[in-house]
Amino acid sequence: MKKHLLLLCLLPFLYNGSSTASPPEEKGGELTLDGKLAIPPLPPGEPLPAATLASLLPRAEPLDPRFSWPTSDAFEGAWEEVPQQTWGLARGKLVYREVKAEEVGSFRQLSLAQAISRLESEENPSMDLVTRYRRAGAQLELAPLHVFGDRYGLYNAVSGRLDPLGAVWRSKNLVVAWQPVEEEAPGRPHDAEQATWAYARTLLGFEGDPYPTPVRGNEDDPAGEAAWKRWEAATDAAEKKKAALELLASKLPSHDDRFGALQNWAQESQNPDLELAVLQRYRPMGRCSMDLRPQILASRYGELCFETGKLGCTLQLQVRVMASQFDRVAWSSYGDAAADTEAAHLWELGIEARRFLMAFVLDYPDKALPIDVGMYRLGRGMAESPEVDRLSGHVRAWVEDPNLDPTNRLNAALVLLNIRARYYGNYQGPAEELAELKLHPLAQAVIEDIAALP
Repeated sequence: MKKHLLLLCLLPFLYNGSSTASPPEEKGGELTLDGKLAIPPLPPGEPLPAATLASLLPRAEPLDPRFSWPTSDAFEGAWEEVPQQTWGLARGKLVYREVKAEEVGSFRQLSLAQAISRLESEENPSMDLVTRYRRAGAQLELAPLHVFGDRYGLYNAVSGRLDPLGAVWRSKNLVVAWQPVEEEAPGRPHDAEQATWAYARTLLGFEGDPYPTPVRGNEDDPAGEAAWKRWEAATDAAEKKKAALELLASKLPSHDDRFGALQNWAQESQNPDLELAVLQRYRPMGRCSMDLRPQILASRYGELCFETGKLGCTLQLQVRVMASQFDRVAWSSYGDAAADTEAAHLWELGIEARRFLMAFVLDYPDKALPIDVGMYRLGRGMAESPEVDRLSGHVRAWVEDPNLDPTNRLNAALVLLNIRARYYGNYQGPAEELAELKLHPLAQAVIEDIAALP
């Protein structure tokens, strides 16, 4: 057993940090007469119900009256912060070339090691690319798309501002330059997007971050070591709790696994106040991609917030679990696939769960939600929800909505691709489905590229 666990923990290192995204798990539908799984049809587009600030204000009787709920000021504050500009979407080429020394000058160097290693190995060193962009004065700023981690190569590698030569990377006299072919200019979000974004922004932000700034600290902190020894030696519950509080106040780093022992003891001794204090302080570091302790403890933390009626805290932790955003020494597709999204729990909280999830499809420059959810994890979470068909209809409506900006239409296409991949067990089948929809041309190019992946 130990050998198997060791092998699982070594997998991400064998992939050297460049493993592909989690392979879709086949979900399937009803069995047909010949014993095969029937793929349910793609639901028709269903726009989200219209919403205004007034319709999103606190309800007099939430589903569960014990839950906290944002004030009208919280909703109004988020409404005032709604994004006013979208990303542009561009298609072009990254071209690897040499330049004369006098051309290089002193412009900014940006790391793009993946691009260099890949482009140097090709006879014709260029690569087609679709990327988000915006203009910053006379400069063009490129930003990565949210596409399958490293699965889509340079989509996640390209970032930073172009220098006067149009380069995104340089080393001595070698340059990787951006050559635009087609651009869709940034625009303004329409009201439906802004209402959805403001709804999620309010619910995630009204109780603050459940995790304070982690203590970097000193692993040999004398006060922490002394408190730990007193905690281990104590037999009386009151003495043990006193030592536990001293340990929490020490300068031991937040990832110190001795806090895990405190959490176990607090849970076993049914001391929820102490357990909450420990979970706020403890930020376990996953020892490998298959180490699910960070997610398990975040889920437990969320349960305690749920039991005490803290809606904002519960939602923040639920979204972190869905996004699988925890500190680990390594990432791999196997570890990501093993981490459940637990998205169905959102339907227990008395919120508009579908509107809340749809907000994570939206992406704007300088206006991010408190937690970012990748398109793979978001699609998987929607697929595992109790309203997957209605969510699929909402996402499809955004995919085909000509009033939605091209970048967010592309995001919607990627989410829908991942929802449908849970039925097919691959990306080729969903890509063929999406090819029949009214995709934005640049989204079509990305989906075709994904369908061609092995």
